[in-house]
Amino acid sequence: MLKLGIMSIGFPNFRVDIAQKNFDNSLSLFDDLDVERVVEEKVLISEDEIIAAADRMRASCIDALLIEIGTYSFGSVIQGVLERLKGVHIILWGVREPIADPDKAIPLNSLCALNMYGSFFKRINFTDYSYCYGDADEEETVSRLRAIIKALNLGKKLHSGRIAVVGGRVPGFYLSNVDELRFRSLIGPEIINYSLASLIADADKLSDEEVREDMKGFAGCCTITADEDCVERSSRIYLALKNFAEANKINGFALRCWPELQELYNISACGIIARMNQNGLYVSCEGDVPGLATMMILSEFSENPVMLVDLVNVSKEGIVKVWHCGCGSPALAGTEPKFESHPTMTSCPGLATSFALKTGHISLCKLSEDTQYRILIMDGECIEPDRQVRGNQGDLKFDFSAEAMLDTIMREGIEHHYCLAYNTDFESLRQYCRIFGIREIKIESGD
Repeated sequence: MLKLGIMSIGFPNFRVDIAQKNFDNSLSLFDDLDVERVVEEKVLISEDEIIAAADRMRASCIDALLIEIGTYSFGSVIQGVLERLKGVHIILWGVREPIADPDKAIPLNSLCALNMYGSFFKRINFTDYSYCYGDADEEETVSRLRAIIKALNLGKKLHSGRIAVVGGRVPGFYLSNVDELRFRSLIGPEIINYSLASLIADADKLSDEEVREDMKGFAGCCTITADEDCVERSSRIYLALKNFAEANKINGFALRCWPELQELYNISACGIIARMNQNGLYVSCEGDVPGLATMMILSEFSENPVMLVDLVNVSKEGIVKVWHCGCGSPALAGTEPKFESHPTMTSCPGLATSFALKTGHISLCKLSEDTQYRILIMDGECIEPDRQVRGNQGDLKFDFSAEAMLDTIMREGIEHHYCLAYNTDFESLRQYCRIFGIREIKIESGD
């Protein structure tokens, strides 16, 4: 949980009484947010008070500091705050000017100080900050503040997280790997390795009784047309992954789902991945680490679950078809979901889910490693599909042209797995990218 310091600062020549009322109202906004608050209750109106408060915040080991600029304040204090709170994200909040005094004096002059501090940050090349302008009763102001807090919370969660790469990437998928040091430093999770040999050995150690009990979990997801032996082996792999996650504090898996699981265990992993994702422990197909990171990011800002898909067709009308071979969670289904035999691995039994994605507002995103991390964000609608196919499919309609989308993907060299999510909070997603230095790739309309 994010530890958030909160203070309001002012100046003796302005209406500190109004600033205090504003600050009291502002504090209620954080009651239902997932933060631990460290609050200076009174508006701080001297340089010594502000610096002393910064010292107390440092002693409390805060992750971020929200400074409400109650009135214009001292230009000299901001450097002292930064020196005491290295590595702490700063949120500056300026408030609007009320009409308050009979003599028509400016009561607060908050915007002026917000402007001044922003110019200071630019000159000293300090970028670890956000800002907001508006009053606590304004929906846009509240939305922006909440988005910043959600983004910071995700950053802390990822930087304390761990993911497991199971067996490495699949053959030929060169860009499913990452530079582990850069990934740990910039995105956050520690990467550990879990061999396929260990996974299979752990699966074989499970008792028949606990496996039979777990098989009910597959039956509870949707209709199963595959044979019982296939479900039994799927449960063994599912439980082995789940147990490893619990024992090693793993937040997600990048799974090498072919060819060894078929050759050594006579099983496809799609149904296992679908069920894991449905239960909130995200697994990416084909050992895709950037794909897994995209899933973990989008799951925080969207309806759960999310899934990885391929782009497989663009119609003459510009409708984009996405598909994957059966890793979609049944909760995403717009038609009756089924666990069937795998649609492409014909020599190997299932499980794989089969359904058309539900209609609705979607995002299609991909985090990609380059000279800096960047993310492609696409916002559109999932509509009724133009055909029936096995596996998981969705037909997507965007405001931009399909030609512009393909040109962007090819020019930027975006890898072929995309994370699909429903009803994404784009404000929070974009705040996360801005705060953590991830470049957003935008698609021009193509008009």
